[in-house]
Amino acid sequence: MNEELDFNDRVIHMSLRYNHLVVVTPTQCHIYNTENWGSPQVFDSKETVTMIIQSPNYFALVDVVQGILTYNYDGRSVSVTKIPGGKLEFLSRKKDFSFLRCHRCYRLA
Repeated sequence: MNEELDFNDRVIHMSLRYNHLVVVTPTQCHIYNTENWGSPQVFDSKETVTMIIQSPNYFALVDVVQGILTYNYDGRSVSVTKIPGGKLEFLSRKKDFSFLRCHRCYRLA
């Protein structure tokens, strides 16, 4: 299968895991299901996103201003984790993310 995806802005981050492609531009976040490329979920985001972390049911955007923003693959916000005094801009894939595995994501009714 060969798909071409077009974005109005430059792509600053992308991650493909668990059958979902998450693409962040300076103004939006696009969530594609690999089984249906034609209708992505789209919501507004900021250029301050520095990383995408994916799990089977959720993904997190690490934002140096707002904190760790957790969403489901429908684009709904699940939680916002703010770390007082946290230097989120220094996080990288090489760091230990065990604190995220301990963080519980509750489904909002």
